[in-house]
Amino acid sequence: MINGKYIGVLSGLAFTLFLLGVNGSDFGISPFITSNRIAIFLLVLINIIIIFRNNHIHINKNILIISVTFVLISIWGFISILLSPFQGKTSVSPIITCILIAIVLMLISNIILSNNDHLHEYFLNTVILLGTCISVFYLTWGYLNVGNLTDNYMWRVTFSTTSNGLNRVLNGLLVIGMLNILVLFSLIKKKRIYTIFSLITLISLFILIIVTGSRQVLIGLIVTLLFTIILNLFLKKQLRKNIKRIIVILPVLSLVIFMFFKKNAHLSTWFIDRFINRTMEGSTGDSERTGVLREAFSYIESNPFFGVGPGVFPSINSYGLSTHNGYVYMLVSYGLIPTVTLIVIILISLLGGFKNLKRIADVNAYNTYLFSFFTVTVLFFVSNLLNDLMDEYFFWIMIVFLVSIPFHYKRHCLRGG
Repeated sequence: MINGKYIGVLSGLAFTLFLLGVNGSDFGISPFITSNRIAIFLLVLINIIIIFRNNHIHINKNILIISVTFVLISIWGFISILLSPFQGKTSVSPIITCILIAIVLMLISNIILSNNDHLHEYFLNTVILLGTCISVFYLTWGYLNVGNLTDNYMWRVTFSTTSNGLNRVLNGLLVIGMLNILVLFSLIKKKRIYTIFSLITLISLFILIIVTGSRQVLIGLIVTLLFTIILNLFLKKQLRKNIKRIIVILPVLSLVIFMFFKKNAHLSTWFIDRFINRTMEGSTGDSERTGVLREAFSYIESNPFFGVGPGVFPSINSYGLSTHNGYVYMLVSYGLIPTVTLIVIILISLLGGFKNLKRIADVNAYNTYLFSFFTVTVLFFVSNLLNDLMDEYFFWIMIVFLVSIPFHYKRHCLRGG
């Protein structure tokens, strides 16, 4: 029978594939083959192994409720399509995604509750290692295609040719970057080799952010660093050691940043223009994104209960863009009730997550739990305001960990494990 360690590795691989969001066209094969579909296949395979090994299925009741909610939202989406004033422009793809998310949540829950002692340790180890490989690959691939670190426009164009696009690439790396920051600052305890891998990933991610001009990911990393310091103060776990590590690491990162800008002096001008001037222009109300949001709210006002229908908005607004805001995306596509329902579920999960932060004594389970709480908080309060993340698998997988781990740990303790 397959070793429990391999279940952790396969789970980490599946999660990383969800973060990638690529399809076969990037590799010269059929676009039908996607990283999401491969990840779902892996989760099904893992669950088959677990069922044969344990002869039962365990799904946390709260996860079951969330899964049923997604099924109901998919039904609501079908009604929205039928009632949409833009017949012929709607799409069933977002609805299928809702159903698949419901299935993925139950598959993940069964994995977490499978009494696999090695799951959390090998899950995180796999994500850290693969994250380093992916970040270095994207940086190298971009450099080989552009030929330098100075042509910022071509870096953006190059990544826009991928099936997942620039923002999708960096959002996936941002989640891995959050894990790396937790490792670097000792909130998640790992061997020194994983600290080195985490540092390499963060440096690669920083360079990608600068050369591509991704404001939302930079904001995500800054908030992550601030949140790390706050968590250090709240948890008070080896606080003195963590502060020492912060004092050592921050100057090192600052030196790397300084040397990078010194060697590429023109990037200072690019940085100021892209990250400061463009942001100031956006706040005046004349930017494309502000215009998109203005049109979105106009459609929401006229279609408050069922929205305009899934997949419609990019084809009907004047800019041909998505909302770049997960909450507005849900409102304009599905209407008020599904949006409020999902927001309430996330807030309840975060509240429960905060209460349990000091109650989980098992180090490996605690590491995954902290990563989940950290990721959901930053994505919910920051990244989702700048991107459409409400129908992303990896976001809801973190919710599953957040909800299921305390239940599993409590049950494990009651059994004397």
